[in-house]
Amino acid sequence: SGTAVSSTCSFGSTQRLPRKQQSGDEEAPVTAPRPATGQEDSSIASKSLQALARHRSSNEGAWRAHLQRAAEACEKADAEGAARVLNACSRSPLLSAGDSSAAQQVAQLYAERAGRLLPQSNSRQLATVANALARMMVRDEVLVANLAKELRVKFAKCNTFQASLIANALARLMVVERTLFGQLIPAYAAKHASRFRVKDLALVLNAYAKTQLRSTAVFEALADRCREQAEHMDCHAVSVIANAHARVLVTDERLFRALAWRLRSCSRTCTFQAVAGLANSYAKFGFTSPARPPEAEEAVAALAAQKAYARPSRNLPGSLGITDAVFDTVLGELPRLLGEWSSQSSSAHSTVLLAHAAARAGQHRRRPELPATLAASALRGLRSFEAQQLGMLAVAFAEIWPLGADAARSQEASEASSAGQGHLTRELFWSKLASEAAARNELLSPSDAANCGVAFAAAGLDAEDVLALHLVQHCREEPPPAVASAILVAHAFAGVWDKEALELLSGHIPDMLWQATDAIACRLGLSLWLAGGRVEGELRQSIEAHVVRVAWSLAQPVPPGAASSRGEALELGLESDDSAMRTACQGLAALLAPDLRLNAGSSARLEDAAGTSRLMWLEVRPDLAESFEVRMPPCVPRSSRPAAQSWQPDVAPSPELLEAGQRLALRLSEERPSLGLLLQRLLRARSGDGAEQSTAAASFSSRSAPASTAGQLPPRGCVLSALLLPSATSRRPSHLRASSDASIEETSSAIGAGRLSR
Repeated sequence: SGTAVSSTCSFGSTQRLPRKQQSGDEEAPVTAPRPATGQEDSSIASKSLQALARHRSSNEGAWRAHLQRAAEACEKADAEGAARVLNACSRSPLLSAGDSSAAQQVAQLYAERAGRLLPQSNSRQLATVANALARMMVRDEVLVANLAKELRVKFAKCNTFQASLIANALARLMVVERTLFGQLIPAYAAKHASRFRVKDLALVLNAYAKTQLRSTAVFEALADRCREQAEHMDCHAVSVIANAHARVLVTDERLFRALAWRLRSCSRTCTFQAVAGLANSYAKFGFTSPARPPEAEEAVAALAAQKAYARPSRNLPGSLGITDAVFDTVLGELPRLLGEWSSQSSSAHSTVLLAHAAARAGQHRRRPELPATLAASALRGLRSFEAQQLGMLAVAFAEIWPLGADAARSQEASEASSAGQGHLTRELFWSKLASEAAARNELLSPSDAANCGVAFAAAGLDAEDVLALHLVQHCREEPPPAVASAILVAHAFAGVWDKEALELLSGHIPDMLWQATDAIACRLGLSLWLAGGRVEGELRQSIEAHVVRVAWSLAQPVPPGAASSRGEALELGLESDDSAMRTACQGLAALLAPDLRLNAGSSARLEDAAGTSRLMWLEVRPDLAESFEVRMPPCVPRSSRPAAQSWQPDVAPSPELLEAGQRLALRLSEERPSLGLLLQRLLRARSGDGAEQSTAAASFSSRSAPASTAGQLPPRGCVLSALLLPSATSRRPSHLRASSDASIEETSSAIGAGRLSR
């Protein structure tokens, strides 16, 4: 019998000879194994990289070897291989380790190869390529345009995961393909909503939120599916879905109730970022309906019917509002999350977002210890905050933790900690925040510097802290109207006279009026008078037209269905009636206030303060029954000026403005009695004509501030500047507000910060 002969192929396996050769005496010729083709090498290289990515291998040597092998076989790769290699490159540890040259070079080669193979790619391969490009932020305009063109043709063949992956990838690349986002994805969501899983729902909704596309068709089509899948969501998914609705202002109270109930079970999986996102989302809508599961509504209703005579119990399911329940849940995880604090930018952003959410929802009144907790965490990583985050942090804490707290808030805080420690903590926090902002004033953008200035003035910091921001540097070039008004508000509230800033901003106003909204124009007018004593020119005309228009609209009867239209207006971010009324009152006060530059005595004192920034305050407040005093800075020796100066009449207001002012003053009296009474007195003082005009003008008197009080803020309860930042008294508990319309004095020493629209 013959001897069996074996040969070894390239993979090391033994080749079996045919049975005929094994049993015969003759030796059969041995044929060499077929060498691997270039396409097979490319397939092997792509599969090897895919295996490394799936196993999340951190072996950098293996990654470099397989990437080099894939680069050599790039020209033979097919559509499947190109998609695999791009996906593996996007997940390579070489990118995160900083050694990204090898992965980036291979990704560039295969991106060009994938672009040539797009017509041969199926929907799954297209989705993989799009996701890989988004993960690596490769924004090749030609490649992305061709990719979107192919996706339009093959999108109908996608499954739900591929469809959601495509939407998320294009959103991350900031490519808003009109046909995909406007037609194909909404139609796909309406047809296949029942197939979407939790991850698919989060990806699609987040894509529309990231691109700021308020497609109600997509959100409504997936609303029922979101409620069905709520029981399978973790905290991250709940946060992403809630944040998507909040960013585009799509209100779905049933969904938010279901998410709030699910949050009770999965709160232990929350990260700091998820907690901040949830708090911000629920604070935006401010739902007050009971937080209970949908299936418990009938049981609660039956129980309430049986015990109709009894008072509502706090132990009943859903006795707490949705927003308050969510805050109680997520803030319960705050000690654990702060213990895991890291000085990364995401933690700083989460702190800012959580502080803003607490201010918006009024949680600092429910939880007096919350501001101190957030302040301590912010101070721990203050150096890691970006310049933009410093401004946002200052605005939030000016509302929830100002230096001057009223008696009720101090009493609440003393229950959690001693009053002395709390006040020292406030001073320490604001001192460090002001020092950090002053040290980085060259890095602050105009909007960030304006945010800091408004917050410092409103929180009760010294005027020197506002001066340290050097706001005049942002006035030399024309700032946006919102920033200009914020700079003037900061000067008015801090009591700072800065002639250079006033002259620069006054020169920019005619050119910026065309892009200023009516609300900004009114705020600009009042802050300009409080900071400089004069409103003139086109700004007066613009303000007067808006005041008359708002007063006329408020006097009209409310048509049927107006409630729904107002709700839609709020969802779109438009002004409500109350907000429009307050804005018009700001403009009315600016028009009724006397022009200080027309009077010789006041002009001399104002010009004496020119040249440098000086501490001063300029305010209109009630003095006697029908008179006012205009507080002015102590710029000249007290012995050389009269104690009071009569005002010369300036341009008389039009009859239309006076009639509109009466309507607005009466409407304001319903919400803010003291300010409404102040506007009524201003109207009476300015409504005379002829012989009565001189008497009316004499009701305004100029009083110089005593030298001992220079730079100190006057009481803000019933003065014109209270119209600029009204949140201090409007958000306080009702028992702390004025008790009657005749009351002028309000016990308010705290000044809340109104958010500057960025």
